Amino acid sequence: MAPDGTVIDATCDAYDMAFVLFAHAWWHRVSGDPAIVDSALSTLAALNARLRHPNGMGWLAEEGDQGPRQQNPHMHLIEAAIELADTTGHPAFFDLGREILGLFEQRIIDPRTGVLRELFATDWSPLPTAAGRVVEPGHQMEWAWILGRAGPILGADASDLARALYDSAERYGVAAETGLTYDQVDVDGAVVAASHRSWPQTEALKANLAMLELDGVDTRARIATCVDNLLDRYLDTDPRGVWIDHLDGQGRPMVDKIPSTTLYHLQLAFTELLRLRPRIEALSAA
Repeated sequence: MAPDGTVIDATCDAYDMAFVLFAHAWWHRVSGDPAIVDSALSTLAALNARLRHPNGMGWLAEEGDQGPRQQNPHMHLIEAAIELADTTGHPAFFDLGREILGLFEQRIIDPRTGVLRELFATDWSPLPTAAGRVVEPGHQMEWAWILGRAGPILGADASDLARALYDSAERYGVAAETGLTYDQVDVDGAVVAASHRSWPQTEALKANLAMLELDGVDTRARIATCVDNLLDRYLDTDPRGVWIDHLDGQGRPMVDKIPSTTLYHLQLAFTELLRLRPRIEALSAA
């Protein structure tokens, strides 16, 4: 939309619909307004009516999409489903979350290696192209945290998958000298893009927090590295209160804008850190 509310592009997009559902969940949690449940159900119905894939396995990235299947909208859809299930208790959102989890387990992730491709063929088989080999370690970290949250809420233990995603991302997706998460590697672990967006760093923080909380792994050193990198490399700005979104492989800023989408990642990562701070401090004091 334009600033005055004029519609510029009316295309229905699964990524955007996921965040509309996510917003419903958090407004319901804050307000308790029962009308939000009906609104969220209507949004889900619109998602299914306009974007459900003809083969029944997941959703189109957007209306009229003829391109490769994308895992990313499904990641945010299950994130929204988990929060809606948790705050509303409505079975439709449990069903949505479990459906996406099943698709993830059966089609999207390679459970043997923990590799998470970004793009797939229509039936979710690997694309036989260079694009089909791209892996984003930040999304592996993000899924690891989401799967950890999914377990107790959806009643489906996905801890083995979360661990596989985390282990793969930490092994191949993190620069040894800085602890920064790479933008892209390939399915064999070779670095494709040695640059560093800000959001993979927040997702690395969340994944390491999840491993500490849910898997009992002492990830305090990695948590500290992630926090230091975010504070020193991305948030130490003039003016204060904004952020650098992208660094090159040598740690130099490579952008001329401040994407507002980064705030979602920053807020959620540091909220998780603050939630688990007492546990981290107790471990350090032991």
